[in-house]
Amino acid sequence: MRRRRKIILSALLAVAVGLSVWFVVDWYSPPAQARRLLNELGPPDNGWFARMGRRLHLWSGAPFDPGRVADQLVRLGPPAVPTLIDALRDDDHWVKACSSEALGRIGDRRAVEPLAALVKSDTASTAAGLALCRLGDPRGVASANGLTTSYSTVNVHEGTGEIAVLNGGLIAPRDKNEPLELVLRMGPATVEPLVGAMIGDRQRQWPESEAAWRVLRIMLHRRYPEVDDSDFWSYPVQTPLVLTLAEHRRRREQMEAFRRGVSPEATEKLIALLRTGEWRDRARAALVAGYVADARVIPALVKLCRRKPDDPASLKDDDKEHLMLSAEAFRALGNLGEPAVPALMEMLKDPDEKLRANVFPALAMTGERKAMEELIRCAQSNLDEAPVLDVYAAVEAVGCFRELEVAEAMILLIREHRLFASETLEKIGDESTIQLLEKLLKDPDKSVRDTASKTIDAIRKKAPATMPRTDEP
Repeated sequence: MRRRRKIILSALLAVAVGLSVWFVVDWYSPPAQARRLLNELGPPDNGWFARMGRRLHLWSGAPFDPGRVADQLVRLGPPAVPTLIDALRDDDHWVKACSSEALGRIGDRRAVEPLAALVKSDTASTAAGLALCRLGDPRGVASANGLTTSYSTVNVHEGTGEIAVLNGGLIAPRDKNEPLELVLRMGPATVEPLVGAMIGDRQRQWPESEAAWRVLRIMLHRRYPEVDDSDFWSYPVQTPLVLTLAEHRRRREQMEAFRRGVSPEATEKLIALLRTGEWRDRARAALVAGYVADARVIPALVKLCRRKPDDPASLKDDDKEHLMLSAEAFRALGNLGEPAVPALMEMLKDPDEKLRANVFPALAMTGERKAMEELIRCAQSNLDEAPVLDVYAAVEAVGCFRELEVAEAMILLIREHRLFASETLEKIGDESTIQLLEKLLKDPDKSVRDTASKTIDAIRKKAPATMPRTDEP
């Protein structure tokens, strides 16, 4: 009898020890800790165990602190991921927001698809979107509430800016620039969702549209310094940098490499915005299209170049909005390169001289040999037959090509007493250009000699001081 009692007591003791060990192990397991932490945020569930944990937390006097909860969830690491993924289906907003925050910071790829599903339609979509960005998935950029940039701290040249959220359900990142940097780090994959955010209803989604535009500008500026911190370029279109054909080609290859990483849907969205958006949105879309869209966007840009093509009688010199819009469209065509050259050359036949004045610098922006040859031909046109303004514009635009062919063409113009060609020679001038100009120092016409001498001096001022000087005989 005594022995049986000892066996029963030993068995009960073993069961008690086992239950205690199980209770302690389960209590301190990452999934259980994650559930208790999440219960601090939402209403207690039906389990007595969860209710007890929440009551203990409330009795301790700890304040409601989603940031602290998220930090503790992150410390639990990958073992807590399944529990956190299940919590994304919770009814409580803060539970989903904290779970999203923790999943993004843990960095487990198992959370990508559940977070993507949450982004599409939930009130916690902003937190889920930021988590997806941390995981390197561009679907996070297009969250329903989106990310907006603090206008007071944005600097396009430095690429800085605080990212805030529109709803109150996101735990602010410690580094205020982190969300912006996450978006920029993903590169061309984020262009399509950002363009999509630009199309939103300006009454309901104006902050998201502005944020998308500003982030796109920062992204483009980091790759193309000519994209500055102003909304628009001045009218008419500015002449591009002076480069050789080889340098133009290398720049074009870099642009094409970036363009290939952009989803084709981005071009479709840009075309829709170019056709139906407000004038400011259309101008912004034109600027972006020049760097990211494919050749399908050309017809929509050509239509914008003709300031009011459906009503020619309404063309007005003081119509600032349409002047800006057409200038951005020309600039975009120039940045599109070789596919846009035929459309630009066709517009040289347009009767509107102000429109033609923009075609010449846009042709120069393409950096194509075909465009250079056309500009040389226009520059050498007979002044009795061709409009003088077209000849001047062609001479100025061809100066973006630092090529011997251009220098020789400008020398011929100076011989013909078109002395304005000297400004183009100053832009492209180097030692070989000086050698060509030195031959003009013996020209019988004094005005030609004077122009050649002044041009040589102007080129040498920009060249190294060691370059030998050649005085006029």
